[in-house]
Amino acid sequence: TLIIATCDSLNLLRPTVVSRLQWIDVLALDKNTLKSSFGENIAQDKFEQSYAVSQGNVVSFLKLIGKIESDDDAKIESIKRAKQLISMSRFERMCEIEKIVKDDKIKTQDILDSMAQVLRAVLLSSVRASKNLDNNKLMHKIELINQAQKNLANNLSEKLVLTNLFHKL
Repeated sequence: TLIIATCDSLNLLRPTVVSRLQWIDVLALDKNTLKSSFGENIAQDKFEQSYAVSQGNVVSFLKLIGKIESDDDAKIESIKRAKQLISMSRFERMCEIEKIVKDDKIKTQDILDSMAQVLRAVLLSSVRASKNLDNNKLMHKIELINQAQKNLANNLSEKLVLTNLFHKL
């Protein structure tokens, strides 16, 4: 019997499961391939940002640059929500917890995935461009989000996990 499972992050799986798996990394498309295929008539900044956020995923990249119209795409909405949360002050994020847990259409796990994805994209662009961003702070924030994801996977209260995360961010 062969079971094929897909997962965006091994951190979300229990160690007993990971120890029994064989995995194949599916690599994202490189920047040059996307640039030659879809990069014409796109501003360089928009291309760089879209590539960093999509992490080479073609469908996400095309949606971010507007080549594919889809208002109901949960992943793109989740990325937009994550950007909003990251740009908020601590107080504003804390005020959003109740809305995220009860009212938000986007699942908490998806928001955390998107927050980590956006922060990784910022970190990557910072390192590549040798900008003066505090990369250690970015790494710490990504680690906090990874820990929050593990806590959610272990069935801790969403409200408690988000309160702890947003307090530390």
